Amino acid sequence: MSTSRQRATIGGALRGPSGGWLVGFEMVISMASIFQIEAQAILEGLKLAWMRD
Repeated sequence: MSTSRQRATIGGALRGPSGGWLVGFEMVISMASIFQIEAQAILEGLKLAWMRD
């Protein structure tokens, strides 16, 4: 999170049943409350998982 630039970076990784890395993501988003940043990270992770199904 950078308060001077009003941006935050989010990211996540999806792992397979044996624990191996499948896919990951990272992105820069505009700054909001910490709750909104965490919610955006969860949403992006769910969208990525949905697309891999």
